[in-house]
Amino acid sequence: MLEPLTRVSAVITDENDTGTFVDDAAALKSVITGDPFQLNRKFKAPRNVLFRGFMIQCVNELPKLRDKSESMYRRLLVIPFDKRFQGCERKYIKDDYLNRQDVLEYVLYRVLAETDYYELDEPDVCSALLDDFRVANDPLRQFADEIFYAASWHLLPCKFLYDLYRHWFQRNQPSGRMLGRNAFYESIEGLAEEWGWQLQERVRVDGRMDFPEPLILEYEVKEWMNKTYRGSSDSRLCMPELNDSYRGYVRISTAFFDGGYDIDDSTIKEE
Repeated sequence: MLEPLTRVSAVITDENDTGTFVDDAAALKSVITGDPFQLNRKFKAPRNVLFRGFMIQCVNELPKLRDKSESMYRRLLVIPFDKRFQGCERKYIKDDYLNRQDVLEYVLYRVLAETDYYELDEPDVCSALLDDFRVANDPLRQFADEIFYAASWHLLPCKFLYDLYRHWFQRNQPSGRMLGRNAFYESIEGLAEEWGWQLQERVRVDGRMDFPEPLILEYEVKEWMNKTYRGSSDSRLCMPELNDSYRGYVRISTAFFDGGYDIDDSTIKEE
């Protein structure tokens, strides 16, 4: 319901449904930044509307948005409420106190006479929660958050990444909608850069994959298991036959690296 925005100066809610999925956030983005949006009125011609007010939405859990772009996230100031107030509910605060004429006049005076700025600060705790929101709202970012940190190989072929993503998704998002190959390749590049990986064309292996990759075993990526090995060594199973070069992601920073593979029988021996 957007029609009430034509006659109010603020949107303040103290409750929202949990588990709600916002399929189309275009109007919400326009409302937040004061851009025009189209209001469709029953039995009347549509009209463009500008909302110059303020919006506060209170939620009991982070919402799910189809729009996972930075143009959405940069519009949000996510404020954590860490305190829990229990005991006797004092409904008069909302029903009586906030409707008193003297209270409203006091707030108006503070805004008009004593406030000389209208920009909201973004404390570190809010920035951290927004980062958490990005991850929680986007399965692909969850994948990148886990995989680019845990990977032992310093070269991750694009095909390997997508095969790994499919197995990861089936385990972690069984009821979700998996990205197709092309959409995955298009979306993962920007996330990889955040984690210190760079896409390169036809890069030679040159020792970057000469050791086990435990993610193959952890997510049962059979396409990349050693197909000729018949022994019981997990390490050998995680060392497939490789091409000389691949199109893929090269680790260019070790700031987000957990130190390498961790398999019990990591000493590679011929059996």
